[in-house]
Amino acid sequence: MSRNKKIFVALAVLFTATMVFFTVDILSRTSRPGARKHLIESVNPAAPPPRPAPVDSGRRSPSN
Repeated sequence: MSRNKKIFVALAVLFTATMVFFTVDILSRTSRPGARKHLIESVNPAAPPPRPAPVDSGRRSPSN
């Protein structure tokens, strides 16, 4: 095997190992989207229910 090919293989293995390491690290710190409830009631049962967002009527105020 030529010197350039050895260097390429070594860098490819190093890159792959680094990507696997970071992937495992990130996956160990996060949870999948449906794993936990993120409702206000589950976080703080005493919290009042959220107010609905104001509805835009589409009317504009008259301009002078």
